[in-house]
Amino acid sequence: MAENNVHIKDGTDVNSIMNNLKNRGVEEILITCMDGLSGFLQAIEAVCPHAEIQQCILHQIRNSIKYVSYKDLKKLIVDLKSIYATPDESMISRVRTVLALFYF
Repeated sequence: MAENNVHIKDGTDVNSIMNNLKNRGVEEILITCMDGLSGFLQAIEAVCPHAEIQQCILHQIRNSIKYVSYKDLKKLIVDLKSIYATPDESMISRVRTVLALFYF
């Protein structure tokens, strides 16, 4: 399985890039990670309709932070860092639960 990272900075070329990949022999894209770039979702669905599409975690965090009050922001950042520093998957689940109860 090949891993190719294609960084798209402008939404105008998304369709041509996707078609170019297909023309060069890419038969299937299994997973894509996107930031909500205009046109990207439609281009992936048109060329690779079975691809799993995920939003980039950094963009999810950035979009979520705007809903946290300024007084809670530093605490949230510390808590988020604890998730990324946690080596054990079961611990990550517990940390997420605690964060969800605290912030939501």
